[in-house]
Amino acid sequence: MRILTVKVPEKYIEALDELVTTGKFSSRSEVIRAALGDIIRKELWGKIESS
Repeated sequence: MRILTVKVPEKYIEALDELVTTGKFSSRSEVIRAALGDIIRKELWGKIESS
């Protein structure tokens, strides 16, 4: 995998941390990869698949 640096609003960071703290994801990176995968599947491939 490659590293990508992005700037996001503080409220997004708080939401990422909540998803990790509640155990839904193991890290911020995992949340971001899942979200990117969803939008790429939806916008480029026209569907959302369950992971």
